[in-house]
Amino acid sequence: MNVNRTSMALKLAGAAALLAVLMITAILLLSEPKAPVAASIPKIDLAEPPMQQMCNTDSKIDLAEAITLQMCKRPLASETPDNGHVFVRVPAGTYSLGEKEHRRNPRHAVKLKAFEIATTETTNAQFARFVKATGYVTDAEKNGEAPSFHEGMMDWEWTPTKGAYWRFPFGPERPGIEDKMDHPVTQISATDAEAYCRWAGVRLPMLDEWEAAARAGSDTLYPWGDEKMPKGKPMANFWQGKTHAKNTMEDGFLYTAPVGSFPPNKWGLYDVVGNVFEYCTSDPMPAWVHSKNACVGRGGSWWCSSGTCSFFNLVDIGQMNRKASFPNQGFRVARDAKK
Repeated sequence: MNVNRTSMALKLAGAAALLAVLMITAILLLSEPKAPVAASIPKIDLAEPPMQQMCNTDSKIDLAEAITLQMCKRPLASETPDNGHVFVRVPAGTYSLGEKEHRRNPRHAVKLKAFEIATTETTNAQFARFVKATGYVTDAEKNGEAPSFHEGMMDWEWTPTKGAYWRFPFGPERPGIEDKMDHPVTQISATDAEAYCRWAGVRLPMLDEWEAAARAGSDTLYPWGDEKMPKGKPMANFWQGKTHAKNTMEDGFLYTAPVGSFPPNKWGLYDVVGNVFEYCTSDPMPAWVHSKNACVGRGGSWWCSSGTCSFFNLVDIGQMNRKASFPNQGFRVARDAKK
């Protein structure tokens, strides 16, 4: 009987000690002026894309939820918010790029490390989340205007338009992006694209990386072959018409198209030609780039017509002013391959 009482007493004492420890821990947690875990791990909003949910750092959740999310080891917004980008891994190797006797991109072999590149161009929705999180102001907004365009203009005619920027690529008097959140973001300078990359923990692809990924092992002018419109069918978004007086829209789109509207290349990358010019980096810059303010881009855009822009392919390299913004310029992101 005495043994049972002693055992019971020991159990009660142990429980009391455990309760005391828990109470002290709770007091310490409650007395902390800021809760680092709750402040850095956002709540889950099923209405948002999964990767974006980790970018909302203003919400507060309880300690149990925070611990659960930490155990999942998902990236925090302050670290590497993927922001909905889906990446394809490009293996390390030696790639044959360019075209024989091409002035800007002659045939050459390049050895590349493994890297990852986004399957689609960066969308309006993705850029909007960046702006919401950071308050970033683009170069076009700072300038108060940007070049714009509309069907019926002369070839190579661009009109400086007040109030044109990424939310209103063609100016505030024309429709904005409200119903085009899955279209590529435009009216973005190279400087703007680099700012986004710093926030998202990614980077712009190098010139040779872009071409290796876009070719996906092919040696043709386009991802699908050497014919621009096989059997009369558009395989990407570009201007149908000899001039910009009229877009006959065989591809179904007057200007930009939702990303992924056309078949991908063999490695699963969409819109590597057409839709928007994609900024790239190069270190050093090609010898034919003489301006310190210049940047380079690949792939052509929706504006490319048969009588004007010939950059709608896997070979040509465009040159732009790194601070300039146009409604046919956007970007795709890349990153070093994870080990």
